[in-house]
Amino acid sequence: MKKKLFVRLKGGYGNQLFVYAFGLALSEKTGKELIIDNISGFGSAADEYKSEYGLDGLGIKDKLIGQTIFRYFVANKYFWHLAKKINISHVEEFSDRYKDVSRLKNHFFEGYWQSSLYFDDYKEQLRKNLLVEKTDKISISDYKKRILESKNSVAIGMRFYEETLSASQHHMVKDDSYYCNAIEFLEKRVSRPKYFVFSTDIKRAKKIIDSCGDKDVVYIDPIRAKDNAKYDLYLMSLCDHFIISNGTFYWWAAYLGENKKSIVIAPEKGFINLDAVPTHWLKL
Repeated sequence: MKKKLFVRLKGGYGNQLFVYAFGLALSEKTGKELIIDNISGFGSAADEYKSEYGLDGLGIKDKLIGQTIFRYFVANKYFWHLAKKINISHVEEFSDRYKDVSRLKNHFFEGYWQSSLYFDDYKEQLRKNLLVEKTDKISISDYKKRILESKNSVAIGMRFYEETLSASQHHMVKDDSYYCNAIEFLEKRVSRPKYFVFSTDIKRAKKIIDSCGDKDVVYIDPIRAKDNAKYDLYLMSLCDHFIISNGTFYWWAAYLGENKKSIVIAPEKGFINLDAVPTHWLKL
């Protein structure tokens, strides 16, 4: 029987993608079967974002823990707490850098793994597994057409962490001029770009982009239901170039959507892992 590898999903959509990508890569490297705990990391009263499992509707074929007998004793916070205490799990504490964990003998892994160094070797496989299964949703069809018809489409992902005051004070890109500086840099290299702005606070995003001068801009009305986040990610990944804030959701749109000609601009600071921003992306 194949040995098992368990990863614990937690956090918002982008963080869940990081955990899954880490698990997929580690499974491939070690030959262990990946089991995804999509239960125990959600529902905590301490979670200010009220996160929910959101990776349904993608091409992920790995087993969710609810499909296995392990749901009865692994899929709860008490197991993971005990596993850490008796050292049978590997827990990524507040990580400064990427660390190779493929040689560890642990079967249980918990963390955010916010670096592509954990899974770059499996990028094409991830692109297939994270592809939205149904892309003909009526609510996105007009946006999809406009993006694909644009010669130089630029996705701008603006995360304001508006869920709580604490989140906005501690996580948000502090200087709004970041976006104008990124646009100025891009326009020296890209002819007649058309900007597609993604944000859960479009009103605030519009105010910032308006301050950058007269631009050809389309504001994407966010699909606020958490189980529909995949459609926003899909639309954004269709663009040619990317300007992103420090939100992991927008990180993934750029990572999955970029090609050899893409320009990706990201904040130098703001992600948990200091290796989060790939070396070929421009840091501002």
